[in-house]
Amino acid sequence: MRESVGFTFLFNFFATFLVILIFVLVSIMNYMKAYKVNSQIVSAIEKRGGINASTKKDIQNILSSSGYHSSTTRRSCNGKYGKILDTGITNYEVCLYLANDGDVTEGETYNGTLRFKAGDAGRTFQIGVLTYIYFDMPIIHQLLRIPVYTTTDNIYIFPRTVRG
Repeated sequence: MRESVGFTFLFNFFATFLVILIFVLVSIMNYMKAYKVNSQIVSAIEKRGGINASTKKDIQNILSSSGYHSSTTRRSCNGKYGKILDTGITNYEVCLYLANDGDVTEGETYNGTLRFKAGDAGRTFQIGVLTYIYFDMPIIHQLLRIPVYTTTDNIYIFPRTVRG
């Protein structure tokens, strides 16, 4: 009798350990996916020198090919990380910000292209990218959404990207 009680306790201990281990592994994999998407978007923005039609197309391709979580009901971005940039990306919960860390913190998007004032030529700016870690489980998905935020390196403002 004593051995059967000990076996039950040991079995419950291993089952609990296995559930915790699986949760940790799933968390690591989701973090890697969110961070990978985030760094690819940052690379595309740095490669194109800001946000324009080519960057927007690159971002859409990155999001659709990476398996990042798509959503029909997009939650709104808040201004916590800087000025929100309207890029027209609506199927995914990704937010782009004109980060507070650069020389220039004011700009506007016009037809998906980031534009600055004429006096801003020669200065630098940074763009912040916010993605989320999701857990695709019915109840946890709604409750647990962990943000992953990164910024680009300083991007130089060339005279062609300013508005007169």
